[in-house]
Amino acid sequence: MASRTRDRLIEVARQLFAHQGIENTTMNDIATASDRGRRTLYTYFRTKSDIYQAVIESEAERIRREIEAEVEAQSSPREKLRALMSSRLSIAVEHLHGYQIWLRSIFSRDVQRAQAVRSLVADRIYEMIEEIVAAGIASGDFVPEQARRLSTMLTMVVRGTDWSITHEDTTCEVTDQWISESIDFIIDGISTKQI
Repeated sequence: MASRTRDRLIEVARQLFAHQGIENTTMNDIATASDRGRRTLYTYFRTKSDIYQAVIESEAERIRREIEAEVEAQSSPREKLRALMSSRLSIAVEHLHGYQIWLRSIFSRDVQRAQAVRSLVADRIYEMIEEIVAAGIASGDFVPEQARRLSTMLTMVVRGTDWSITHEDTTCEVTDQWISESIDFIIDGISTKQI
């Protein structure tokens, strides 16, 4: 029960921060919108900064779970890698075009927290890449010398995707095509067999 109450408070805060802005949202607003009293809110979060941090951490965890689910649904290292890259790049696009654009505005004002969230997600992605690469090398699907460069390459592709979306007038279709071609290029570059 306590976990559901805390989760509800975080979700309500996320929605209020998205619609009203952080500065315009009070602890009382969160308590009222969540149908919980201020006492309940203060049981879980001492300050608005505490609940803000919980919202950011919750969003990072959601992103990690989403990527992991996509990867785990695949069987071969090649398809796991495709799922990981596709999920990660799609999330970059979603955050720039979707309902979570508020996160970007938060991040632009709070660089340290933005870096912390990126680290929470990036650390798990790097672990997953290493696991997939090791499995792909062991199975003979990936060329070892090329596959070991993957973490750096994926980082650059994601950063390039972030930049191109924010600095160029591109459609979602064009962005999707760029992502697909980039993923194909990378996977073909590390694979021992071309499909």
